[in-house]
Amino acid sequence: MKTLTLLFCAILLIGCGGQNDNEDPCDIELTCSDADSLCAILKLPEDFDAVPAKVYVVGFAEWPPTGMPDAFLYTGSSAPDFGDCGQLPLKLENLTASGELYVAFELLVEGGGSMTPTPNVDYVYVPEETLAFDGSPINLGEVVLRLHQET
Repeated sequence: MKTLTLLFCAILLIGCGGQNDNEDPCDIELTCSDADSLCAILKLPEDFDAVPAKVYVVGFAEWPPTGMPDAFLYTGSSAPDFGDCGQLPLKLENLTASGELYVAFELLVEGGGSMTPTPNVDYVYVPEETLAFDGSPINLGEVVLRLHQET
């Protein structure tokens, strides 16, 4: 009987494959737990109709910014792939920024800016509050990019 029970349990595990066929492939979970890390899932707006060229994540001590960023957190080296779901998971680790910063997630598109976002062409997301870079992991979850407006 014990052998039969073990065999039945093994068949259930193998047959099910441990996966749920009803899982949404666009339901991405991303969590940072390491010190000096930041996690976010960039999501394109539903009306997005452009070709992504580059992603930057930069920090500013003041908002709106009046000059160069105070911190460069991420500089994409190639065109980002948002896939069929229109999402780009970002896990930034070993960040050296410190203090309170306004963080701008910038998506530059073909025909837009080359280093900074062009209003009404490129896309950005900036949380309303500063983020504390104190060594603790930062988890923003899903953030929806919006068409950049002049600040």
